[in-house]
Amino acid sequence: MAQNQRKTLGSLVLWTFLFLVAVLLLGSMCRCGARTPSGSERSGSTTEHATINAKDEYGDPLPGGVVNVWDDYETRGRVVARCKDGERVTVLRRSGNGVQIRTSGGATGWVSEWFLR
Repeated sequence: MAQNQRKTLGSLVLWTFLFLVAVLLLGSMCRCGARTPSGSERSGSTTEHATINAKDEYGDPLPGGVVNVWDDYETRGRVVARCKDGERVTVLRRSGNGVQIRTSGGATGWVSEWFLR
């Protein structure tokens, strides 16, 4: 092979490699918000239950031993219910660190996964 053809082939291989790396990086960035369905989002799944854990990150009880249930996990708009430590709840779905639950009283809202066991 002539030296000029080797340079062209080398350039082609390099550009192909860089293109593939770019495609892989873009693909992984596009999937960063994607998640696998969990809980009741899965078809044919059973109902998931959890128990409220009204303790802070150090294991100390929260004031009043209750966890606020919010109507919107991202903005924490308004409290729709309060759950006592040990109360059983139904997990409806998960999104990031947020978990949508249904309380024993029938209220639906969001808590941090931190507060479930």
